[in-house]
Amino acid sequence: MLKRIERMAVQCPPTKPPRSAKYPKETSGLLMSVIRTLSASESNEQRDREKAKLEKEYKKSDQRLDELISLHDEDLSQIMQLFGQLSNLVTTSRERVQAVKENLQACKTLLRCRRDELKKLWLEGVEHKHVLHLLEEIDKLRGVPNQLDKYIAKKHYLHATQLLVSAVSLGEGPLDGVEALRDVRAELNTKKE
Repeated sequence: MLKRIERMAVQCPPTKPPRSAKYPKETSGLLMSVIRTLSASESNEQRDREKAKLEKEYKKSDQRLDELISLHDEDLSQIMQLFGQLSNLVTTSRERVQAVKENLQACKTLLRCRRDELKKLWLEGVEHKHVLHLLEEIDKLRGVPNQLDKYIAKKHYLHATQLLVSAVSLGEGPLDGVEALRDVRAELNTKKE
């Protein structure tokens, strides 16, 4: 089907309609002719004939509309039911969205009120994380002499040297001010010598 349409498009390129061609609009054209007829008519008889003609046409269209409605009554009722259901769904969705917006606005307001408190708690969390890291490093440093003895006993001198160098740099670096590690640092320096 698509190929046939493409072939037809290639064979017959679209042409532009002439500029003078105007396509009448059925409803507005009919209304304009009625207005012209009524304004041009000189007697009441002509107006009454035009009025009778219009009423006759309206009755025909009403009958046609009634016939169409009776033919498609079930479809129309189903469509109206579906429209009602969809309308209810849209309404409830709008209400939910509005509730979510209000909740978000309330949360923003509460967060603004609690910003200083949250900032303080965040800083405390960062401090605690740093202290925890230092405590883990202290624990590692305290276990280094035992590990060194194990490496030396197994004659793993390279591992012992690497462990000793990293432990000494750690003890002299961030953990330099910890007095509880003075004995461990002294022992490590002795082993280093």
